[in-house]
Amino acid sequence: MGFLDYIKKAVILKKPEKGNTFVLPENPHENPGKENGVSDEARQGTDSRKTGSIQNEEKQGKPNLQKARIIKRKKKGPRPDTLNKTKPVNSESSAKDMVDGVDYKERSMSTNIHNNLKIIKEIFNYPENGDLIFREFKVKIGTFHRVTAVFINGLVDKAAIHNTVIYPLMQYSGEGDEKGDVIDYIMKKVVPSDLVVKGQTYGQVVDGILEGKTAIFVGNSRQALLIDTSGWRTRNVEQPVSEKTVKGPQAAFNEDFMTNISLIRRSLPSHNLMNEIVYIGSEQKNTCSVIYLKNIANPSLVKEVKRRLNSIKTDYLPDGGGLEQLIEDHPYMLVPQVINTERPDMVVSSLLQGKVAIVLSNSPNVLIVPVTFWEFIQSPEDRYLRSGFGTLLVMLRYLALTTTLFLPAFYIAIINFHQEMIPTDLLFSFAGARERVPFPTIVEVLIMEVSFELIREAGIRIPGLIGPTLGIIGALILGQAAVAANIVSPILIIVVALTGIGSFALPNYSFSFAARIVRFINILLASVLGLFGIAFSVFIALAALSGMRSFGVPYLAPVAPPTKSAKSAVTSFPLWNEERTPDYLNTIKTERQPEISRGWVNSKPEGKRE
Repeated sequence: MGFLDYIKKAVILKKPEKGNTFVLPENPHENPGKENGVSDEARQGTDSRKTGSIQNEEKQGKPNLQKARIIKRKKKGPRPDTLNKTKPVNSESSAKDMVDGVDYKERSMSTNIHNNLKIIKEIFNYPENGDLIFREFKVKIGTFHRVTAVFINGLVDKAAIHNTVIYPLMQYSGEGDEKGDVIDYIMKKVVPSDLVVKGQTYGQVVDGILEGKTAIFVGNSRQALLIDTSGWRTRNVEQPVSEKTVKGPQAAFNEDFMTNISLIRRSLPSHNLMNEIVYIGSEQKNTCSVIYLKNIANPSLVKEVKRRLNSIKTDYLPDGGGLEQLIEDHPYMLVPQVINTERPDMVVSSLLQGKVAIVLSNSPNVLIVPVTFWEFIQSPEDRYLRSGFGTLLVMLRYLALTTTLFLPAFYIAIINFHQEMIPTDLLFSFAGARERVPFPTIVEVLIMEVSFELIREAGIRIPGLIGPTLGIIGALILGQAAVAANIVSPILIIVVALTGIGSFALPNYSFSFAARIVRFINILLASVLGLFGIAFSVFIALAALSGMRSFGVPYLAPVAPPTKSAKSAVTSFPLWNEERTPDYLNTIKTERQPEISRGWVNSKPEGKRE
């Protein structure tokens, strides 16, 4: 056998050998007893229709042309005349036809409780799915009725099921209402829970069960009761992790949806606070809440937020970060266009300005839209400090942003292209420090920058208190060893350290990521064009940011275009000076407080002598 024949035999698709070897079928919906279109009988060699010539061809390593044709046709998909042909489903259809033939979500329930339970079992793959619990009993309302409670173990509070569902129904004995439905009678006179709704379609019942509710099926009723008995374990309200502050509230959102809503309502007890529910996802129904102040927020903004959320077609949203990518205007830009926060006080402050908050179930963060560039430099703590202190912190953050973006690039440009800008004594110091370094400046900078990023990532991933220790000790040892080995110069260690500190000073995590990426772009441009490369980067960045919008709001507002705002991009105004909502939001209510909010400054103290 030649080398080409050996390669041909290796790549030709062949039938699996006899034995217990598992082969994943190409079509997961075909008969499990078949593999690649070949039945178990054919796989075991017992199919009488298999001719001897085909067997000989397979033994000799020749391709089975008939089999190859079958596989090729499968890859093209089903024949056109068989597409979308499903068996019509009526009220007495089987569960198999209901699930595979027609979408069950819009299908009304049957009057037969056996059929309803059968379809529910088929949808949840019962009994393979062991989490689904069926509790059957009888209720006497006039006559005895068969009742079945369905819920998912682990998502419900068993004490709530016993106290609000099973015990009241089993202990009740009444004549009932002969003219009305038994479901309506149970809902109004038997079940004590205040969170009870009726499900009329299989989709409503399935979604309710997945949310931790208990579904009650009764006799020949075409409806089911959905009683809220959710009771899964959640985290307690804790301190913020990534947005810590010295002053201000110390509560943070967690993964429980209703807890997050209650934190917002507790901080902003207003009857104008609106909470509209939107459902996202097909495999997992994520509950999404659109929160805004009806008397302040622009209706067009609210409508646009709901439009984008309703248009999302996805199977699963793990967190608000995934939702952020699906609703932002410019998905390929590095800078974030949605604020992702874990602080309720920041959400309340944004709502009072006329913005919209998006709360996603199972997410410990809340999204705020729209946003501007300058808001990523500001911290929630600025509101709790005196205006002078807040202004100083904001200016320090701008200095940190400038250092993070341009300091390594400026160092490369000065060393390689613009030595005349360095004073003579300092130039001799730089030259002496780099005298024994064998690498060019760009290689030297990249080595240290990449090493610093690796240390930062390792410090985050290592659990417990080892992470910060590794970051500090690793940076010290690595920097000292690199200088001792003449791989980098001591001055570069200072440059990289200042750059890293500047990135840590930025309050927003996503914005810090964008700054770190742009820093590497500036380093490459400076190594080629010097200061002209840095100027080119600034020009491109300003042009890109000027053309961006976040839910219709210019990204550089209120600076470009210049508009009125209660908050400045650089300074921090006193609270008594925040008289208007931002002009670029076009809110319904523009006045936040009167021009003279401190009424005591124009009034006479009590008891003052004339």
